[in-house]
Amino acid sequence: LTERECEAIENGGGEFKEITSETRVSVYLIIPGWFPFTVKSTERTGRFVVNQVVSQVVPRFLSQLATDYAVWATGDDSRAASANGMFDVDVEE
Repeated sequence: LTERECEAIENGGGEFKEITSETRVSVYLIIPGWFPFTVKSTERTGRFVVNQVVSQVVPRFLSQLATDYAVWATGDDSRAASANGMFDVDVEE
């Protein structure tokens, strides 16, 4: 949880609840015989890409979930779809 989320929980009183997640991703790929790279190098590259995507999307999703829950817990029953940059790509320069 971020510092802001912890402060919101402390100010709200009541029991502390923690949001945890476990993510599993399975990818199946059929590699044609003419493909110029080995299966092992393709698997390694694919594993790296999937790990990078999951490591960026899951924390954003949990943050959005915590924000939505905080709004809902105040009694606001309105619902609005919001991705808030969840699927933006962070690239180190």
